[in-house]
Amino acid sequence: RSTLLLESLKQGAREVRIRFALEQYERGFMSVGKAAEVAEVSLAELLSEMRKSGITPRYSLGLLFRESGKESLRLQISLR
Repeated sequence: RSTLLLESLKQGAREVRIRFALEQYERGFMSVGKAAEVAEVSLAELLSEMRKSGITPRYSLGLLFRESGKESLRLQISLR
């Protein structure tokens, strides 16, 4: 029972971090790389959350690769 509560708290904290980072990014207060860092998620995961939230990323591919640093980045391009 306490394990379930702890997992729920962790998930809630994660969602709050992601939401905060997305809001700050959308307002132009931080870059996509910084937003991923603040949210404590990978750049690819943050981009996925942006897509789910309807936020259009404002970056060039060059900037995206620079901000990804040493992180392995997989871009999925869908023609839907």
